[in-house]
Amino acid sequence: MFEKQMHLQRLELHHKEQLLYSTIHTQEEERKRIAKDLHDEVGSKLNVIHINLYRLKK
Repeated sequence: MFEKQMHLQRLELHHKEQLLYSTIHTQEEERKRIAKDLHDEVGSKLNVIHINLYRLKK
């Protein structure tokens, strides 16, 4: 009985660890995606500003 209970507790702990890992991994991937989107958007807008400033100087 005790061994079965310990086994079930280990399985539950393993399951919780897997859920935690999955959650952290998902959050990291979302952070990377947001950072890339922000970087691309800012870079694009800076290029437009640069081109417009170049045109104004002419």
